[in-house]
Amino acid sequence: MDTIEATKMVISRIKTIDPQEASKIMGYLLIQHPSEHEIIRLAFGPENLLLSVNKPNLS
Repeated sequence: MDTIEATKMVISRIKTIDPQEASKIMGYLLIQHPSEHEIIRLAFGPENLLLSVNKPNLS
């Protein structure tokens, strides 16, 4: 899996958690310049991992 596909999966997962703020949250994550490994981990990891990365914006 490449980074683009993984990024799409991450934004999809964020949309299920907070559809109205998904683009802002994803922008915040991308500004942090995560590695390809980190994006893939967010795409396939448990929801609590995704929540822990950006907890203030997802709560």
